[in-house]
Amino acid sequence: MKKTILITGLLLPTLSFGHTGKESTEPDTQDTATQTEYHEVQSRAGIFKLETQMNTEGISYRFAPLSKTHTIEWDEVEKAYVREFKPLREYGGWGIRYSFSRGKAYFMKGNKGIQLELKNGKKVLLGTQNPAEAGQLLQHLEENGFIK
Repeated sequence: MKKTILITGLLLPTLSFGHTGKESTEPDTQDTATQTEYHEVQSRAGIFKLETQMNTEGISYRFAPLSKTHTIEWDEVEKAYVREFKPLREYGGWGIRYSFSRGKAYFMKGNKGIQLELKNGKKVLLGTQNPAEAGQLLQHLEENGFIK
């Protein structure tokens, strides 16, 4: 059985995308121990949107309207984990950022993200407003052999 969780992170001023009419930043509290999909949308001023999706095949992300959708398959990933970071100190701010030592980062607010260390040596950090749910899914995927 395939379970899905939709998480919307809101910023002020914000227009929400892809939800059913209820204003809520609370995640769906389905049984996250067995979930195999994660979908988070963060939007800012109705213009910029960071969309992250994880499933058994990999992770996809897009910082709209500035980038296309990027997909990383789990067999390309050396390590994946949720971590706390310092946006100003590590990346010089928020948005789409690049650091020679830390790689690319995509985040809109906050200081928690999904860190991907790829087998080719590159790094990608994706901001999240729901680190517990993302961490649970990463752990589930690792325990079940999707992330090796």
